[in-house]
Amino acid sequence: MINDYSRNDIEAVLIASLLHDVGKFEQRKGIRKKHAIFGQEFIIRNMGQSWEKAAKLISAHHDVDSYQEEAELVGIVCLADWLSASERERDPGSVKKIIENYLLHSIFSKLNIDQNNQKSNQTFFPLSELKFDLNSLFPLNINTQESRSQEQSQKEYKNLWNKFENDFSKINFEGNFNSVIITILSLLEQYISFLPSSVYKTSPDISLFSHSKTVCAIAGCIMSVLNKQDVLKYFNAMKMKVDSPLLNEPIIKLVMGDISGIQEFIYSIKSKGALKNLKGKSAYIQMLSELVAVSILKNNNLTNANIMFVGGGNFYLLLPANVDIESESKRVSKILYNELKTDMSIAITGVDINWNDFREGNFGEKWYEVGKLTGIEKRRKNKNILTDANKSSEFMLLKSSNIDEDLPDSKIYEDFARKFTNSNWLYKDSSSKQFIKIFDSNIEFSKSGLPHNSGISINNFDYINSGGYSFKSIVNHAALHDNDIASLEILSERCSSGKKTWGVLRADIDNLGKIFRNGLKKKKDDESEELVTISRISTLSYLISLFFGGHIQTILKQDNFKDKTIAVYSGGDDLFLIGSWDVLPELALQIRNDFLKFTKRDDITISAGIFISPSSKYPISHAAREAGRMLSSAKLAGKNKICFLDDSPLSWDDFTNVGKVKDSIIRLIDDAGKNGSESRSLIRILKESLQASEIKQNEISLPHVYRLVYSLKKWAGRNIDNTQLDKLRETFIDKYKLTPNLKYAVRWAELITRQEK
Repeated sequence: MINDYSRNDIEAVLIASLLHDVGKFEQRKGIRKKHAIFGQEFIIRNMGQSWEKAAKLISAHHDVDSYQEEAELVGIVCLADWLSASERERDPGSVKKIIENYLLHSIFSKLNIDQNNQKSNQTFFPLSELKFDLNSLFPLNINTQESRSQEQSQKEYKNLWNKFENDFSKINFEGNFNSVIITILSLLEQYISFLPSSVYKTSPDISLFSHSKTVCAIAGCIMSVLNKQDVLKYFNAMKMKVDSPLLNEPIIKLVMGDISGIQEFIYSIKSKGALKNLKGKSAYIQMLSELVAVSILKNNNLTNANIMFVGGGNFYLLLPANVDIESESKRVSKILYNELKTDMSIAITGVDINWNDFREGNFGEKWYEVGKLTGIEKRRKNKNILTDANKSSEFMLLKSSNIDEDLPDSKIYEDFARKFTNSNWLYKDSSSKQFIKIFDSNIEFSKSGLPHNSGISINNFDYINSGGYSFKSIVNHAALHDNDIASLEILSERCSSGKKTWGVLRADIDNLGKIFRNGLKKKKDDESEELVTISRISTLSYLISLFFGGHIQTILKQDNFKDKTIAVYSGGDDLFLIGSWDVLPELALQIRNDFLKFTKRDDITISAGIFISPSSKYPISHAAREAGRMLSSAKLAGKNKICFLDDSPLSWDDFTNVGKVKDSIIRLIDDAGKNGSESRSLIRILKESLQASEIKQNEISLPHVYRLVYSLKKWAGRNIDNTQLDKLRETFIDKYKLTPNLKYAVRWAELITRQEK
């Protein structure tokens, strides 16, 4: 029991808040009936009479007086709904066509990155269920929906609804309640992530999934903070929309956790089996972040709905305002330290959010504030480790120099990497002897099926029919060799031509903190209210995670990448990939271009760094750090750039053009080789011209122009005519200057055409 709520009360409120708007989904099939009534009937039809209280709460969530005997519980659902959808009170009405077609606006088209009134094209997502491959979900320009009829949308909604209800009816509602909530969350994510929450009073840029999830999260927090008899006081204060001291009281705590010491942990690897160790440790951190978050929620009687974001070693949670963050931090740090015995630690901080903060759109500032506090706390890492003289020596902090000796056998992480890569199911099993322990949980994987009907499918939506209770999108791709993860030597040998080695690609989104803090604020001279609400932040966060945590897997599975790449990590807003060096430039460009297609914005950008290993046996930890340094150089040079071959960043357009010039050089070399000419001497000719131009900043003198043209003609042989010679010259010379960034194209072509012994 929480406060004076019974277990039945709590479960009814959580189910009702999570499914309070499910009737909108059915309503959009074209049948006229209040969505609250649709929702009530849906619960009874699929969950049975034992959930009648939840059904009644849904039916009354816009009319508290209609369920007086449980007015306090209805009040909680109403309050959570109002706080989650606070933008509806302030935003102008939406466009008629959008109301008719019920399509979700892209939240990216709402962002105002520089607060300069720059307008982006309004875009909408196709009406669809969630897919791991986002290509069919890339948003379309708003004018392309003109040809869509209302009947067409209703037909698509009907087909989608029938699939959703069919899957929903298969849930075992008599099982563990937390598993039931997770399954419902999973189905909602699968079917309503690309449906709008509301198509009136506000622009339909908030997904029905994000709204439903945050309502459930807020309802859980309200029950932890308010006694049952106090609910209606706050309900009336919010309903009357008056200034009340009650509304200045904190109700939610936005909490951030950030693990420090990750790089020291994952890069502390020996040369033997280094790649598998790196992938295994990265997978460990990936799962650790989520399990820590879930542990905090479980310890406070909350559900997974309260996870706002998790990835990259950090997480954001919605907790009740009365949670003791210091106590949680100590509890988590102790478990973490006992498990790893390293100097890896976690910083956990929180900021209070009151009722008026929701109404006034202050969520972006709170997001920024908790991030700033966590950064300060992170610099005081390990302060919660128990190190005083009264504690056992096993809690004493180990030095980084001893980290390899004290970590579990590296083969554990190698085995974990193999399972993480090749398995289709993830589950907890205390009886298995082959599990890996992650934050007090025994994690096991399965390739073929579940041993006891309780697990999470990996990158597969068919979990309910197979005995699972949820799905997880994980970028776990790895090129294979003899049914094992390919080694760096194998990746090197798989280069199509030229230098046989591997490389590292690291990339992330630019200005992410600024996007979350300011991107949804009103523009200069804009009379509308600020838009930074919890549902919009949730929608934006989800879409970014979906790209890096799901779509990257789709790209890596393409024929041109699947046998040459290994995902060390991709999630949140960044990625770390290893592969045959010759495919990494193409891979980086596709990731960047797909991100542009997904956001439909040229001012939401990605920066990247590609490091090419000098040899197949080069230490992987050194290569990872070099790629990270090159990524930093790209950001320091203005962002929206890529570092490749040296520390001079290129814009993505320049990088694309360099690739085209490289292709021209290789074609010329190939054609010359077919004609019996000395093909690779073209590289020498161009390098000599580059050396001559270095003193004058890429500009070459007229004699050098003639010398280059003569050398090119001589190289090409007597069979080339003047027209072809002009094209050849234009490829490399532009108004007495060498083609911009020619040195990169020449070096790139040299690596590809090199003859390895």
